[in-house]
Amino acid sequence: MNEISNGKTASDFTGRKLEVFNLYSDLNKKNQHKMNPIPVCIIPKNLSL
Repeated sequence: MNEISNGKTASDFTGRKLEVFNLYSDLNKKNQHKMNPIPVCIIPKNLSL
């Protein structure tokens, strides 16, 4: 959402835009685990079997 990347917060909105901003923010936080890559551990060759 462009507003978040521009540094806006919920206090910058009123009415329907505030509702949409809060809904987007809530759903975005809940779904971050789906968007972030899975961490991968790289084992150095001198430690592998």
